Amino acid sequence: MIFLTNTIVIDHDVIGWAYKNMPKIKSLYDEIYLIGKNGAPPELINDNISDLTIASYCFQNECDLITGDKKSYIEWFNSNNNVKKLIISKFDYWSEGQRPILLIQIENEINQKHALSDNVIISKSLVNLPKRFKTKVISMLTKSLDKFPELSDKRITIGTTHANDGNAEFDYAIGIGNIRGNIKGITYNTFTIRLNPRRLTYFTIGHELTHLVQFMGKIPQGERSSDLYTLARSTLFLDEPPCYLKIPKKLQNYWEENAESIHKICKDSLEYKKEHRNYLKWAENNLAKIKIKTE
Repeated sequence: MIFLTNTIVIDHDVIGWAYKNMPKIKSLYDEIYLIGKNGAPPELINDNISDLTIASYCFQNECDLITGDKKSYIEWFNSNNNVKKLIISKFDYWSEGQRPILLIQIENEINQKHALSDNVIISKSLVNLPKRFKTKVISMLTKSLDKFPELSDKRITIGTTHANDGNAEFDYAIGIGNIRGNIKGITYNTFTIRLNPRRLTYFTIGHELTHLVQFMGKIPQGERSSDLYTLARSTLFLDEPPCYLKIPKKLQNYWEENAESIHKICKDSLEYKKEHRNYLKWAENNLAKIKIKTE
């Protein structure tokens, strides 16, 4: 898991990239310091500052670092015995500079406590939540992502929203870079989900993660489809009724008592889909016929 701090330091070798991508950086960080530029702390104002000085500043002030220097983190890691783990990830690709943009972070206590993938980025909106909400969201995400192995290598940013229960986005881009002297196409994509920490359920998390699988083209598009595939994936996601599938009122009232039967019907509907197109209607019809358990 990549747990963003509130402050990012931008190395001088990627400042050109930073100027062009400032809206993206500002969406993730409150404080942005460009090495050698006005507004940076006195320790970082010298454009010829050493990697070790940058590392020391980031360590002491709990900052993340964006750089294009693949060797910069080696001195950082070896120079301080208190650094137990660094997280090095590809943040972007700079086509004009023909290099990957690296995000370098020191693992903190929350990273050690929760076993989310290093591909997961926790945005500043989640970082700034009260501890009880932040812990709840990360804990529920950990369990939910375990049910989505197809997302294990995908870069996912986790944020918050208060406008609705949750939402999902997908950005796709192609860049051209010089790799070992050869011009090659660089393709990358970024997934984002935002969750409402005050109305959070496993179903909502599963529904938004299912949208990411839809974006990958692995399952049919649509909100009803997302509902169905979420319910069919695991009983973990049956802690509340879905939003878009048509569900009888009485079944909604006794939803968790009938979770196993609902889960089975949804799985069976995906088998039905292999030879029929109306699998969503088939599922709704069979859910309406459930002999409802009330206890």
